[in-house]
Amino acid sequence: MKVNAYFSVYGSGLGHAARCVWLAKGLGLESIFSTWGEAKEFVINNGFKAIAATPLDAVWSEEGRISFRKSTRGFPRTPNIISVQLREELKNIKMLRPDLVISDSRLTPLVASTIRKVPSILIINQPQVLMPLEDSAFQKLIQKSFAQSLSAFWDLAHSVIVPDLPPPYTISGASLEGLIALKRKIKYAGFFVHRPKERGRDIRLRFNLAPRLIYAPISGPAPTRAFLVDLLIKAMAFLPTGVSLVVSKGDTSGSISMDRHGQHMILGWDDLRRDFMAQADLIVCRGGQTTIGEAILNGKPMAIFPIPLHGEQVENAKKSAKMGFARVFNQYTPDPKGLATDLVRMMEDGEFALRAEGIRDVAISFDAQNIVAQEVYELISRQPA
Repeated sequence: MKVNAYFSVYGSGLGHAARCVWLAKGLGLESIFSTWGEAKEFVINNGFKAIAATPLDAVWSEEGRISFRKSTRGFPRTPNIISVQLREELKNIKMLRPDLVISDSRLTPLVASTIRKVPSILIINQPQVLMPLEDSAFQKLIQKSFAQSLSAFWDLAHSVIVPDLPPPYTISGASLEGLIALKRKIKYAGFFVHRPKERGRDIRLRFNLAPRLIYAPISGPAPTRAFLVDLLIKAMAFLPTGVSLVVSKGDTSGSISMDRHGQHMILGWDDLRRDFMAQADLIVCRGGQTTIGEAILNGKPMAIFPIPLHGEQVENAKKSAKMGFARVFNQYTPDPKGLATDLVRMMEDGEFALRAEGIRDVAISFDAQNIVAQEVYELISRQPA
C-alpha cells in the first residue's frame, strides 16, 4: 500500500529535516516536503521535492547564540507570519491531496490538515519553549502557561510521536513535562537515526589518522556553527600525537572539501558520518536531540556544547550529563589548550564509555521506523474509503 505523505518540517538547523528524510526513506513513503533554509537544501540533496515555506525562527548572533534582542524585535510580525504559513499549508494540502500530513514541530500544518480533513501525525520532542535565562517561579509560570496554550494546538494531531526513549531515559524530558493534553497521545518511538554501521575498513587507516579518534559533527543553524568550529580547530594544536580530531562543519551547500592539519581533518560536508560515528572514541557536538541520539545508538561518550541560551539544547545536555555518558561545556569558557586537555581526559575516563554502552543497550531495542509504520497504516486504515 503506497501512502502519499506531505511532510511539513521546521527549518531551523538540520535535525528536523534529517530525521524526516530518514523516516520517509525507511518507510518508502511517496513524500513531498515543505520547509525553509538549509533544511530545504538538505531535503532536495536527498532526492525529495521540497516546497519553500515562509520561515519562522529565532535570530542568531555572530557569537553562536540566540539574539534575544533581535528575536524580540521581530515578535510583532509573528502573527502575520503564522497567518501566511497557514495559507501556504492549506494551499499545499489542497494541491497535493496527500493521504497523510506529517508535521515535524510545526503548528500550522496541523491546523490546515484539520480544516482539510486529512489525518495527521506530529513528530516532536520540544512541544514547549524552554526559557534558559533564569530559574524563577515567575518564569516557570509563564513557561507553563505558554506550553499549555501550545499544547491545545499540538493536540490537533491524530497521533503524537516522540523520537526519543521513554522515561526515565528521555533526553528531551524537560520539554515534555506537564503537557496534560498531549500525554494521552504521546508514543515514544526511539531515536530517528540510522542504526550503528557495521565496522568496515578502519577509518583511521583510510585517512592516516592517529589511533584515538575524536569526531565533531557540528550542527545547528548556520550562524551558530562557526564559533565552535573555530574553537575546535584551535584546540587541534594542543592534542597529543596519539589523538586525531575530525571536525565536520555541516556545510549543506554540497562542499566535500577536506583540509588536513597534520593528524587532524576539517570536512565541509561529511558523507562518512556513520563511519566516523561508529569508530570514534569520543563525540563532540551541539545539544541537538538528533545528534545526541545518533551518538547514543553508537554507544559513544559525548562532550556537548549546547547553543548558548537555547533552552532545549541546554536541557538535553544536562540530562545527558546526569545519565553519566556526557559532559557539558560552555563554548565561551575553555581556552583551546584547556579544551584539548579536557577531551583527552574524557577519553581516558572509562566511566563515560561504560555509561554510554549501557544507554546504547536500551536505545538499540527500539525500532523507530517499525513503530511509526504501524502508526501510519493504522491511521490510514481508519479513514473512510
